[in-house]
Amino acid sequence: KEMMWEGGIRAAAFVSGGFVPEEQRGKTLGGIMHITDWYSTLSHLAGANPHDTRAEMAGLPPIDSLNHWDWLSGKVMDAECPRQELPVTDSVLINGPWKFMRGVFAHGGWQGINSTNNTTPDRGTLSGVLLGRTDGTAHGSQLIDCGSEGCLFNVHDDWTEHTEVREQHPEVAKNMARRLDQLAIGFYDNSEAPELDSCPEGLSTSQCACWMATNFYGGHLGPFKGVPTKFYAQRLHALKGSPAGLPAV
Repeated sequence: KEMMWEGGIRAAAFVSGGFVPEEQRGKTLGGIMHITDWYSTLSHLAGANPHDTRAEMAGLPPIDSLNHWDWLSGKVMDAECPRQELPVTDSVLINGPWKFMRGVFAHGGWQGINSTNNTTPDRGTLSGVLLGRTDGTAHGSQLIDCGSEGCLFNVHDDWTEHTEVREQHPEVAKNMARRLDQLAIGFYDNSEAPELDSCPEGLSTSQCACWMATNFYGGHLGPFKGVPTKFYAQRLHALKGSPAGLPAV
């Protein structure tokens, strides 16, 4: 969330239910799984083909989702987890236990164990002070410059990223830098940005989302960019009239 450190991208997850093999219940797995991998995994369990034919016909790249059920169900161990490599961005790559980061990264600090206890720096500090590569200080060094050579962390053993180890493992860093360059060539960038045509003029993206939630979805968040006219009209009819200020269809 707003950062590339493990605190911003690593999530806790669990699988439960009677379909989970008994021998797997209560186990902790240490492999790599991206949120997009649930698509192929659940498609497999439902007996559906995850291949997106319409996207292929439109010239879009194939899905990146990988089926993880054999790993989740215990048929293969962490070493055989389907995903061993995870390109996070064009400047961050995870491969096995290693995480390579290139460039400047904000929010490079640590909270106390029991937050909130006044250990989180203010937002200006989190993104304001530029120092060199990590020096182990908890506060004040919130903007970390990994430079063009990059920073390297072992996020399996050091998931809080306290210790930068590029000098101890230079070949790992070099190989991951080359691999990141290769992967970046094929990154897909969706530059489409529908106009905020669902809201009155002059509202920002976040303001439009809140305006639609208040005036259109009964207090709940919902689509607010490029909402089809047909859907828009149906919602107006369901609301039995137009709330004050709602643009006409």
